[in-house]
Amino acid sequence: MNGFEMILPFLKPIEHLILDDSISEVMVNGSDRVFVEKAVSSRELHGLSIGEKSLMVAVKNIARRLGDDISESKPISRLTSA
Repeated sequence: MNGFEMILPFLKPIEHLILDDSISEVMVNGSDRVFVEKAVSSRELHGLSIGEKSLMVAVKNIARRLGDDISESKPISRLTSA
């Protein structure tokens, strides 16, 4: 299983956005604010929510995949590609 397949199950509410080739960026600001960038224009999408626990698990898995860690004792992490 690659890194992408490892985190995608935790991002089910926005999976369709992530897999949409016409969307250049998906931005999540908390569990209930989702923005997309499409054709050089950003907009907020209403009615989408990602559970806080799922979001944190996805973030932790991304950090681990990049060789770092995020935890209560290390809340801010400088992620670097491995």
